[in-house]
Amino acid sequence: VLQQEFIFVVGEPGQGKSRLLREVASYGTTEKGLNYSIVNLNQLTRGQTLEDALVESDEQHEFDISKNENILICMDALDEVPSSKFSEIVQLIKRYIKSHPGHKVIVTSRIHFFTKYESSFTGINATYVLLLPLSHEQQLVLLKQYGLSEEQIDLAFRKLKTADRTTVLQTPRYLEYFAQWYKSHGSSKQLLCRSDIFNH
Repeated sequence: VLQQEFIFVVGEPGQGKSRLLREVASYGTTEKGLNYSIVNLNQLTRGQTLEDALVESDEQHEFDISKNENILICMDALDEVPSSKFSEIVQLIKRYIKSHPGHKVIVTSRIHFFTKYESSFTGINATYVLLLPLSHEQQLVLLKQYGLSEEQIDLAFRKLKTADRTTVLQTPRYLEYFAQWYKSHGSSKQLLCRSDIFNH
């Protein structure tokens, strides 16, 4: 990821777009000597420049916007920008890339939103990273990392209603909620549905 200059990270809600952004920033700092700033695009105020938002961000590491090298810019939640401000934000991103050619830029968005507005970014040489649903093997690894034994995982899978299995188990955020719920409640219910997890 860090070998590219401009990247779109796209995926469904809960697939880990924001988490990946922050892990890449952390890795870039410790392993590559990059300095970074993270901004939520949906929190930009009208008339505010990306430069100002990045400098004022609470999530940054030794960030100096005047430098042309070893700078990582992370722009989260493009899909959460109100439609009334979307064109303005796209222009800000394009202007930023043109004004700071040495900076590495990562932007996150949900798939359906990005597909709808992809043409807005014509002319930009971008690399795309698609976050896919978790495989069964990945689900097992994560649930073990969350502290569930193989026996608990087997029981937990059987407790989850069939209609909710795909949605919950293939999505990292929901899988984490699921593990937390199961560790707190164990076998207190016959069948578990998605709303039980989200209300936990």
